[in-house]
Amino acid sequence: MNLHYQRFILLLTCWIACLVGMPLNCATQDEATVVGTVSSPDGSVRVELLQKEKSVYYKAYKDNELILSDSRLGISFSFGNYERLTYLDQERHEIDETYTLPSGKMSEYHNRCNELEATFSASLGKTMRIVFRVFNEGLAYRYSIDGNLSGTLSQELSEVAVNDYKVAWSQKYSDCYETTYNRKNWEATQKETDGQGSPVLVETGTSLYLLLTEAENRGTYATSRLIPSDVTGNYRYLPEGRVSVQCPFESPWRVVMLGTLKDIVESAMIENLNPDAEERDWSWVLPGRTSWNWGGEDMRDVVSYEIAVKYVDMAAHMGWEYFLLDDGWDSQRNDWNGASDVKRLVNYANEKSVGVLLWTHQNRFANDKGQMNSILGEWKSWGIKGVKADFWEGDTQQTMQKYDRFMEATAEQELLVDLHGCTRPSGTRRIWPHLLTSEAVYGGEMYLGNSVMLPPSHNVMLTLTRNVVGPMDYTPGEFGTKWGAVSQYTSWAHQLALLSLYESGIQCYVDNPDHYRNSIAESYLKDIPAAWDEIRCLEAKPEAYVTLARRKGDDWYVASICNDARTLSLALDFLEEGRTYYAYIYKDGGCKAEIAFSYQAEVNRQTVLNIPLLASGGASVRLSTSAMLPKPWQKTLEAEDARTFGKKETDADKLCSGGKYVSGLGRGNKLQLTIDIDDSDQEEQYALTLFYMTDGNKSAYLSVNGEPSLNYDFASTGGVSGKSLAMKTFLVDLKPGTNTIEYGNAEGLAPNVDRMTLKRVVDARTVGLDAPIRESAVRVWAEGTVMHVESGIGEALCTLYSVEGKMLQQWKTENGTLAKPLASGQIYIVNVNTGKESYSKKVIIR
Repeated sequence: MNLHYQRFILLLTCWIACLVGMPLNCATQDEATVVGTVSSPDGSVRVELLQKEKSVYYKAYKDNELILSDSRLGISFSFGNYERLTYLDQERHEIDETYTLPSGKMSEYHNRCNELEATFSASLGKTMRIVFRVFNEGLAYRYSIDGNLSGTLSQELSEVAVNDYKVAWSQKYSDCYETTYNRKNWEATQKETDGQGSPVLVETGTSLYLLLTEAENRGTYATSRLIPSDVTGNYRYLPEGRVSVQCPFESPWRVVMLGTLKDIVESAMIENLNPDAEERDWSWVLPGRTSWNWGGEDMRDVVSYEIAVKYVDMAAHMGWEYFLLDDGWDSQRNDWNGASDVKRLVNYANEKSVGVLLWTHQNRFANDKGQMNSILGEWKSWGIKGVKADFWEGDTQQTMQKYDRFMEATAEQELLVDLHGCTRPSGTRRIWPHLLTSEAVYGGEMYLGNSVMLPPSHNVMLTLTRNVVGPMDYTPGEFGTKWGAVSQYTSWAHQLALLSLYESGIQCYVDNPDHYRNSIAESYLKDIPAAWDEIRCLEAKPEAYVTLARRKGDDWYVASICNDARTLSLALDFLEEGRTYYAYIYKDGGCKAEIAFSYQAEVNRQTVLNIPLLASGGASVRLSTSAMLPKPWQKTLEAEDARTFGKKETDADKLCSGGKYVSGLGRGNKLQLTIDIDDSDQEEQYALTLFYMTDGNKSAYLSVNGEPSLNYDFASTGGVSGKSLAMKTFLVDLKPGTNTIEYGNAEGLAPNVDRMTLKRVVDARTVGLDAPIRESAVRVWAEGTVMHVESGIGEALCTLYSVEGKMLQQWKTENGTLAKPLASGQIYIVNVNTGKESYSKKVIIR
């Protein structure tokens, strides 16, 4: 074809385009030609598809402002090069559908977007389609090739060229995604030559935000990292490892979410870009909360039948749906007998209406669905409800194919799935609704090995990045070590807020049962959902703070966390018009290791709640249409208020309540505190938690209302100031009126004391009524000459004392109970100790 004829054809094409309204700009061959335009349903986002010589690019606009400048498209394989392309034609489609999933940000998903499917010719007569979908909150594109060609990927050119790049928050690439999201300028981004793991959050010069990621990553391809180019703001997708392709072929979606942080956080684009699940009965997929022996036991000596039962009992007590049995279940040890004890435990859990989830290393399975079904089928026969599969650590096509086979096998066995050490989500829970959560996050279990591993700014960023793209098994709710050392990097109210701030279809509580049962937030912890109907991002600032509201039924759960101290001004204008709500507020107390509760009746859309937050603090607010929910009672008794001698100012970061504590206790110097109980007409059981510090193992006595004092051991906390704060809980009976509590050591030094807190063992669940009949954690009573002990908090050591304080005998409970004949006509003191909790009771043997 000669040059004059080429020009004639080009002019003729432009003339025809002008007549029929075809989106084709008349331009010379070396200029960009717009060959297609597609906008979001609300018209705010517009994408232009460009032909420039033999290359194809795209641009994107938000409210007519250029957001993505010329971004290259193209891909090549061993069977054909699809980088040099010529536009042929296009089709347009409107997508408007709704669907439901068992868990997620919302119960009903609305997928509404406009699609442009443009066909291009490549070398040797081959063709390829580039498909764009444009949503109100972003855009996505993919490549599609028909036929029966096969071969390997040579390279992918896909780019995202941010026009007005200012700064980004991203992870240095790691195939398990367990690193922090750090603020980076372009120079810092380029220095990370391994690239960035997605998602990447970018802020533009006009304060618009973009979240760069992928959707529908499956075994037909590989997951990609984002590689920075020499041009500021220009990222390229780089698939991991060798990729084999069989046509017909569709690549994963390259996704750019854009708008305000609110737009991004509330978006369901990632799920919307995936196809529906195949039609089958998914009614067995039940999201829920789980107790966890690995986290609660501080990763040490986590498996024994006694320990497992303790966590099943905890789940039953809290009304949680599951217990997660972690690594070591298939071993043989003193109090554990592998698979036989798993079956025994499942039977026990079934009686408590608790399902058992089982941990496994993924390398237990070959990349073979038949072999997977064989193993999973055996576990299913034991009564297991789901599996936590760990240590995938790969984004290659081979690993993605193994994910696919594993998801198929678990679906056939009707087992729930929690993936760990894995790729980040890409919306495939729409395909596999039983994929309830994934790790791919630098999460709460890191606190178990290093209490300052995860800064509060990281927790803020997860809400704006990782949790946007899918469920996140962060394992939140860390209050302290198993033995009582207090976690203080983030406040307890911050940790409490994470349980509703982060979305996870299986919400795994990281801490020990004692810490939850004795918390002022116990009743709230029982009710936090694991699946939601609606989400609202109320405010957000990267690294600084974030506040989300999630709705379940008629109730809203608001969670807020921050880096620096601030006051949360919570406008309730998202509530239903004309409806009255009641606010149950859990917030920072006098120090990081204290949660305070307040209640505000009859709030509505016009109400604004002002809640002060500590540095690295947080708050949780349940907005309920019911005024009948528990209003927990807790009283804090500051040691320095009762004894000024030995009062000391604590560390500059005020880790002790009120910034003070008392030292010099013991050797006759005792702490005497009083507490008035004026809202009960009967004796009730209370959890008394003593916050103490000691640089060595010490002992001290505790006496309530003049009862004979009993000595207790206190393990070293590593120091005598607030940074070495620990807690120990005792169960005591308090009567209406004034009660006295005495603490000291008659002979030696006692641990320093910050404060004591008192909490009812059972919260009243109704307004205007006293606590219901008690379900005491520990009961001690006498029937005739037989002393009985019943422990609802696991196995315990029972010590019998004379009224003079002399130890007489010791026994261990069996299955939580004990019955021993004693001499008649005597008065005894019985102490029941579980290691962390201690309860004393006077009994009279008639």
